[in-house]
Amino acid sequence: MSILIVDDSVVICKALTILLRKAGYEELVSLSSAAEARSYLEAQKEGEVELVLLDFQMPDETGLELLTQLKRDTRFRDIPFIMITAEKEETILEQAFSAGATDYISKPLRPIELAARVRSAPNSRKGAGRDHHAAQGRQPEAGSDLSARWADGCRQPPHV
Repeated sequence: MSILIVDDSVVICKALTILLRKAGYEELVSLSSAAEARSYLEAQKEGEVELVLLDFQMPDETGLELLTQLKRDTRFRDIPFIMITAEKEETILEQAFSAGATDYISKPLRPIELAARVRSAPNSRKGAGRDHHAAQGRQPEAGSDLSARWADGCRQPPHV
């Protein structure tokens, strides 16, 4: 499954990439702005991007603004978008779902929750769960190990 990660924080992009790889997802692209995400999506063939993890707050253009614009375009209507944010207000949750978000994850991210929400996203079912791991010839790592890796990743700068 191809997953697009859009977050202005290099640390968050790196952490999401590590967590998703540990959960068995290999086709990952990380971008740091709404403009980059829009350009990337417009250059892809239909169905190539199967899920977008989108930060709510980004400079210049928010994830919510990007989501609203993309969901107006028939090419992107069927792509599930999971919004990611540290915001706690319910109005933000309501805005995200009204704009077309499929799901919502609060920061700090919990590895087990992230894996479960990605696995349950509408277009991601074909590569989900045990079948996905079996196809990769490996088992997912235990949640507690992922939690420790997430905590370590937040304390240390990413290796670039």
